[in-house]
Amino acid sequence: MEYAQIVAATERQFQDEERDIEAKQAEMDAAQGLLDRRRKALRKKKAGFERLMRNYRDLDVEVISGKPSRADAAGDEDEPDEDRREPAGGEAAA
Repeated sequence: MEYAQIVAATERQFQDEERDIEAKQAEMDAAQGLLDRRRKALRKKKAGFERLMRNYRDLDVEVISGKPSRADAAGDEDEPDEDRREPAGGEAAA
């Protein structure tokens, strides 16, 4: 009888350890998922910042080279585009 009790206790211990291992693995998977999301967000943030800096650098090159700016080339500086603005009286409501 003693042998059967030892075997049963050992099996229970193995099952408990297996459950603990599975729980720890699930925690590690969740933590890894969080890390992956953070890394992805940082990559996107870095890419956006690099794009912003590249645009500023391009604008600096335009200014230094003396090229007309995009607004000057379009001719919109002195003449506001009145067709796009809604009248103050609200003709759309009438």
